This record gives sequence, C-alpha cells and structure tokens, in this order.
Amino acid sequence: MRKKIIVVAVLSAAYVIFFPLFREWVINQRYGFEFIVSGEKNEASLGTEIWVDSVLADGEVCDLSRFVQGDGWEQRGRVFHPGAKAGRHTVIFPYKESLEIVFIKHPYSGVIRVKHKGVTRTIDLYSEEEETTGILFE
Repeated sequence: MRKKIIVVAVLSAAYVIFFPLFREWVINQRYGFEFIVSGEKNEASLGTEIWVDSVLADGEVCDLSRFVQGDGWEQRGRVFHPGAKAGRHTVIFPYKESLEIVFIKHPYSGVIRVKHKGVTRTIDLYSEEEETTGILFE
C-alpha cells in the first residue's frame, strides 16, 4: 500500500511539473505563429508598416486583440505595427483545417516573416495601391 501511495505521489508531482511545459510546447508547435518584424522594406516602399486586416481560422474570423499583447503591435480597427522596431511575437490561433492571415499591402508597407511549424515565409507587403493579400496555412 505504501509503495502505491509513493508511486501515485511521484506520478502526480511529475504531471504537475511537466504537463504545463509539455502542453505549451505541443500547442505552440501546432498553433503558434511567430511574427518577425525586422524593419526591412522593398526599395520602392516609403515605410516599414505592417497591417493585419484579419485572421480566419477554418473560415471564422479570429480575435485580433491577441496581437496587441506583443511589443509594438497596436489595435487601430485593424492590427498595426510601425515596423521600425525589430522584434518577434508569437500568437496562438487554434484551427482544425486551415488558417489564413490577411495582410494589407500599400506604399508604406514593409516586409514581415511568419514562422509556423518550422517553416518561415517572407512576405513583402509593398504595393503602389492599397490591397489585401492572404497567406494560407494548412
């Protein structure tokens, strides 16, 4: 009986200590999107701004307030980053089938990198006219 109590206590302690770490690692591997702002821009661009218009998880609009928790990101109806201050910010967006991040392209836009599941995509958001561009993850 005493051995059973010790085994249960050890397993419980291991669960309490390691599950939060393991859970965070598993969730970030599946749902974590790292947004990397470097201050880079297209040579024709007049600025380095980054604008996120929307995020769609399985076709449903996601709450963009998660971005505001990151350094430099602001809520302005849409989500904005001035781009001048380099940084990395991970945002968790749960999805089942697909996730689309819709960026705004315009003359003052810069370059952003989005890292997900170990793959980094570089997106040049410069455009002479304002338009949107979606990046699809499946």
